[in-house]
Amino acid sequence: MAQALLLLTVFVLAGCASIGPGTVARDRFDYIAAVAESWKSQMLLNLVELRHGDTTVFLNVGQIISGYTVEGTLSVIGTLFSAPASFRRPRQQRLGAQGRYVGRPTIT
Repeated sequence: MAQALLLLTVFVLAGCASIGPGTVARDRFDYIAAVAESWKSQMLLNLVELRHGDTTVFLNVGQIISGYTVEGTLSVIGTLFSAPASFRRPRQQRLGAQGRYVGRPTIT
């Protein structure tokens, strides 16, 4: 039980390493690469449309705002039975943990 709790703590702390100022550099380059790739695709599509006499459409990305949400829940439940010895069941103990990390970019 103690080993499981220690392992859970290590995983939670390791997961928090990607939260905070360190995400700025990583996310900036990921978004730049995604915008550049979409610009290339858009340009190629518009060149093909010009070739066939269709109307071209350009959509520019003016701003990207990235928001993060981190939530966590830890619950410990212990149950003891005080019934007579003949009806007694073994002690029940439960430990639960839940976490969620959400990234919500807003592109304008």
